[in-house]
Amino acid sequence: RDTDRIGYTPSTIRNGRRVTGYSGMVRSGKRANLTVVTRTRADCLLFDGRRAAGVRVRQGTVARHIAARREVIVCAGAVETPLLLERSGIGRPDVLRALGVPVRAESPNVGERLIEQRGLALQVRLKRGPSRHLFMETLNYFLNGQGFLSTAGYDVVCQFTSSPGISRPDIQGLFVPMALDTSSKDLKLAKHPGILFMGYPIRPSTFSTIHSSGKSPEDPPVIDAHFLETEKDRLAAAPVLDIARGVLGQGPVADMVAGEEFPGPVVTGAEASIRYSLETGTGIYHAVGSAAMGPAETDVVDARLRVRGVSGLRVADASVLPVQVSGNTAAPATAVGWRAGDFILAGE
Repeated sequence: RDTDRIGYTPSTIRNGRRVTGYSGMVRSGKRANLTVVTRTRADCLLFDGRRAAGVRVRQGTVARHIAARREVIVCAGAVETPLLLERSGIGRPDVLRALGVPVRAESPNVGERLIEQRGLALQVRLKRGPSRHLFMETLNYFLNGQGFLSTAGYDVVCQFTSSPGISRPDIQGLFVPMALDTSSKDLKLAKHPGILFMGYPIRPSTFSTIHSSGKSPEDPPVIDAHFLETEKDRLAAAPVLDIARGVLGQGPVADMVAGEEFPGPVVTGAEASIRYSLETGTGIYHAVGSAAMGPAETDVVDARLRVRGVSGLRVADASVLPVQVSGNTAAPATAVGWRAGDFILAGE
């Protein structure tokens, strides 16, 4: 059932190392029908009329044309996919004209419905450290691939409702068994023990945009980021810190807490929590929607992941997801890839 829950973080870890899509499916075995080219960037898509015929890539200053026998599959992610489409003439006409790129296919929602989650962080300092020395944990990890260092970046994950009237969890929380050094401008671990909590609305509905700033893959994206602008998003984010404090304020963990390091008592209540998230919060690297699928002709891709306005071109990454999923995006992105493979094999 879709109810409040808490438990160990589901992770793709083997022998203490994370198993990615690449390490698990590509590097794990040789495939006669696969060539991996590194230090190479996709410049733009090549077309024969309205049909995608290949990709122009760059290896340093050298340009190469790679031809496609059947179709081109774009898997560049929620940030790079819309930029590649725009450099290839697929997108909003006004954006393409500003880039000096001829319009090949008018697709008004390329880069227009980017959705990202926004977190609120809380950290407490503990009175005493772990009983086992870090040296022993490090030794255990390198010798056996086990122990504290072999787990995910956060050990415990939870989903809960932001208010009693919500029918399903709308917040995800992460508990990290360590503290950050608040005196450092860089991301460093503190020398003292602590617990870092990060919570965020699971299914935000505020849209951002991302567009290309030039015709080269080296040109940076133009990102207009927005968070917590809808009433639904603000209502979900507002009580996150108070709920986390309630959890950490109960035994047995409460007896171990020496005090809250950030944000501290100055951030209390709905408006202060929302302001704190907007001013100091972070994205969760779960961006979706910048080349979203849907039934309308204005949606970038259809239900078979085919790019509208051209033929022989699909997108198979998180950019096609029109809404945030109820959790992280690694598994859904993998599922999109599997479905794309099914469509291609079936000739759909």
